[in-house]
Amino acid sequence: MRLKKRGDTIIEVVFAFMVFSTVSVASIGIMNSGLNQAQRSLEVTMARNSVDSQAEALRFLQNNFSAEREWSESKRQFSDIWLKITTQGAMTPAEVSLYAGGDINDVDYKSCDEYYNAQVYADKSKAFAINTRLLLPKGVVSDSQYSKLVDKIIITKNTPIYTDPLHDKVMRPSSLHPRLTYTTLSFEDLSDGTVTKSSNEDDTLAESQLYREVYSVEGIWDIAVKGNSSTYASSKPQYYDFYIRTCWQSVGTKAPSTLSTIIRLYNPEAVD
Repeated sequence: MRLKKRGDTIIEVVFAFMVFSTVSVASIGIMNSGLNQAQRSLEVTMARNSVDSQAEALRFLQNNFSAEREWSESKRQFSDIWLKITTQGAMTPAEVSLYAGGDINDVDYKSCDEYYNAQVYADKSKAFAINTRLLLPKGVVSDSQYSKLVDKIIITKNTPIYTDPLHDKVMRPSSLHPRLTYTTLSFEDLSDGTVTKSSNEDDTLAESQLYREVYSVEGIWDIAVKGNSSTYASSKPQYYDFYIRTCWQSVGTKAPSTLSTIIRLYNPEAVD
């Protein structure tokens, strides 16, 4: 007796296709979720490295300023940088009241672009970042050049920018993760504001001193706030609180990602 052959019904075909599609979509979703998580973890690591770099630079400057107080002014190497950050760049409690509604810890906006809003961020905070690659002692250049070098170590919203048709500010939101980007321009090239390529006649990148000038500060900034005044005759602040902030738009998220820390460094001038 011959058996009658028959194929799959349309219902069975549709059901099999639905099962295959469901499994495929779920697998792709799991893969995308894993990739996004790995990407966010990498971004957090890079942000933490940038924050730690700024914190260590501030501790380095404070320690050197403390040690150099016993030296003659001509031999002091890093005091000018520390004093510019604290004396000129630190916010007073009165200025803090104009920033983020009076509490610098309550900065919470819907997008990273709002951190850079001219009315909220740039004009009401004395934000800066430290170029650790140019954190050099005074002896490396002449006295007349050192003031220009200090301006390139401490990057602020007023730092001159270089030819870039897409951006008009050196401090800007980040397109990837919080970072300082560097250029091949040399210190001499930037001293007069011109943009020219630096020649490389040395054997290594370190010797040629390329990629040491900051091109942009993206998604990271430091804010110095003066602490309580001491009973010292000159009423120097007893300490400075440094708020190191980051903000960037991570993949797969609607809300911006942030990573921040606060370090308190005591003022050597107020500790005797």
